[in-house]
Amino acid sequence: VLSEYQHALKERKQRAKSQLETNQQAQKKLQSQFEMDRDDIKDQQREAVTEHSFHWQQLIADSDARLAQLDGEIKQAKASAAQDREEMAKWLENELNQRGLDVDEIGQLKKQVKSLKDAIYKTETQRHKVADYDRWYQTVFTGQKVTWQQGLTKARKALGEAERELNELQVQYRETRETLKTKQSELEKLLSVATEQLGQVDTLAKNLAKQTLPKVDTVAEWQHDELSITQRLSRAQALLKEREELLSDIRNYVERFDQLIAAQAGTGLSDTWERAREECAVINSHGVKGIDHRRMVGHLSQLLNVIVPQKIQGLREQGRIFGADLSQYYFVLADIDKRIVSQSRRISKEVDGELFLDGVSDSAVKIRSRISELEFWPELEHFRTLYDSWMEEGAHELPDDEYGQSMRRVLDILGRAALSGGISKLLDIELHLREGNSDLVIRTDRQLNESSSHGMAYLILCKFLLAFTRLLRGEADAVIHWPIDELGTLHQSNVKKIFDACQANNISVVGAFPNPESDVLKLFENRYLIDKVSKQLQVVQPKSSNLSSLIQARKAKQEVSA
Repeated sequence: VLSEYQHALKERKQRAKSQLETNQQAQKKLQSQFEMDRDDIKDQQREAVTEHSFHWQQLIADSDARLAQLDGEIKQAKASAAQDREEMAKWLENELNQRGLDVDEIGQLKKQVKSLKDAIYKTETQRHKVADYDRWYQTVFTGQKVTWQQGLTKARKALGEAERELNELQVQYRETRETLKTKQSELEKLLSVATEQLGQVDTLAKNLAKQTLPKVDTVAEWQHDELSITQRLSRAQALLKEREELLSDIRNYVERFDQLIAAQAGTGLSDTWERAREECAVINSHGVKGIDHRRMVGHLSQLLNVIVPQKIQGLREQGRIFGADLSQYYFVLADIDKRIVSQSRRISKEVDGELFLDGVSDSAVKIRSRISELEFWPELEHFRTLYDSWMEEGAHELPDDEYGQSMRRVLDILGRAALSGGISKLLDIELHLREGNSDLVIRTDRQLNESSSHGMAYLILCKFLLAFTRLLRGEADAVIHWPIDELGTLHQSNVKKIFDACQANNISVVGAFPNPESDVLKLFENRYLIDKVSKQLQVVQPKSSNLSSLIQARKAKQEVSA
């Protein structure tokens, strides 16, 4: 209503402004016409005054000229008469004096007589023109011209009045035309609005026909109010738009939950949701299968209010179990971190025993914990803090997103760590020993191989492995088997030291040799050979030399004699 009022007010202001501009233009035009008429009247007045002045001046000038002409003629006639009298007097005097006749003079007189007759004839023939001129001068110039000037003045005055009346009629015509145009424009607007409203009503009727609306009592009386058609249409369109928006919101929310539930495949929610979708499936008039999203709201409510809380309870319990396991894993690693220092001293003590090597002393093992340097350790500590906070709050609700993200990061890093390394990732082992006058620090296999000769490096490695084996076995009564390779590359005495140390620690050495006659085989209690044909084991006795037999016989004889 306010928008219509503002629109109507704007139109009235526009029309008033246009009418004001039209009136101002008409006023300017009338003012200009008034000035033009005033100038025309002044021009006519000046022209009439000038014409009258010129007319009377001409009359006065003609009268003066006529008077001057008459005066001249009178003077000329008087002069001619005087001259004639003088000539007549002279002639008479000569005639009287001479009394004779003159032929030339008679001819001259004849010519004069003829000239006078011609002049008299010419004057007589032009007399009617003089009479016409006198009549025109007396009647037209002096009488009718004034009448004509007065008639011209009256005609000009009538022309001015007619032009003013014409201008007034034109102004009235334009005003009437503008008024009719305004009414026509208003009627056209009303017709356009009515046509548009009719189209909107048809569209609304079609939209309402497509909707499934509750039935109303047709006998009920119509409620009349003061709402205009535009307001009713706006209200109906707003209600339909609101309904479409609500249906669109329902559809969007249902589709959103559809995507979220589809992403939770395997949780049981997707199966329940699919059954609900099948129950709410509909087929439209075109034969296309769709979903009644309004019916899905009830199933969604059942899902969110019943099934999801059960899932949340299970998820909360699962998060608590995972958190407890990761927290226990943290405490295990923390305990390992504390025990590594004490284990370093124990290993160093064990290394000093059993296998003594010539030129090698001050053997020790230093173990440094790398647990705090592990990639997942900061995340694991942060997760344990979040887990403790959640447990202190009672763990009645699901933890926040940070808890889940922290658990995900810890598990991802643990997965990568499990694939990329083992216990070696938790500590750094350094072997310290003194060979001759050199202090050696061994951290890698390469450093061990480069620290001394191949044989000595082999013995050093066995020395440290013996210590590790004793610590791992502890007090258990168990026989440990050592598979050892490359024994043939060592000196016989060093091999004997390895066997003696292993025998003292209840360790059985297992090896394979390509040469069945090797002297190292004497150190093995059991010796076997794999037959190439039968693929079976055969007991092998090493060949004894004569010198060895003589030495053993002599030792036995000395023992008997003793």
